[in-house]
Amino acid sequence: MPVTNLCRLFFQFYGYFSEGLDFYDEHGNRVYMARYDYIGNNVVIPLTAEEHAQLPEPGTLVFVQGLIKVDKKTGKLKLEVLAISIEGHDPKFVQPTPEQLMAGATFYGEIIVSSKDSGVYNNYFYRCVTIALFGGSYKFSLTNDEDLYNQFPERGTCAIAGTLETIVRSVQKDGRPIKVCENNLLLQKVGKAQPEPKQRQQAA
Repeated sequence: MPVTNLCRLFFQFYGYFSEGLDFYDEHGNRVYMARYDYIGNNVVIPLTAEEHAQLPEPGTLVFVQGLIKVDKKTGKLKLEVLAISIEGHDPKFVQPTPEQLMAGATFYGEIIVSSKDSGVYNNYFYRCVTIALFGGSYKFSLTNDEDLYNQFPERGTCAIAGTLETIVRSVQKDGRPIKVCENNLLLQKVGKAQPEPKQRQQAA
């Protein structure tokens, strides 16, 4: 992975378009999203108003790639779509394998470990790892997964991968119903970062 991608998390998935979503968030901003189904679950991603107006027919197979960011104002995760490929619309569309259809939304990337802590707080034992991303940081709570916790270095770079979970839920705010989208990272793998490619020396 090029050094420019350090501290960036990417996501991708194959899914069948299910429905378009159009609602107002807790700040009164209009939000456009699309729900895609895959085997066993679904994923929801943000859209522009133009993309929402051009959504495909329900049941259309789609491949999506994007970037996972940290919102500087709220500290929450947000998704930025980088590319969408639609079956029947894109001549370069690549048919997925059964494994890709079952994988759902996955994430991967090389990050920097900011801190790694464990201990007891208010009579509860905890384990957590904080990673640095562009725009902010994200904390994994690994209280019930000692193995994954131990695979993280105390400091420095490492590679991580897992599944992306997106949930849209209805809540009440100031007596009015609103919808909130939450993005969560379900960590599955921790490994060594790939060595940086050696730079060629310029000719004298």
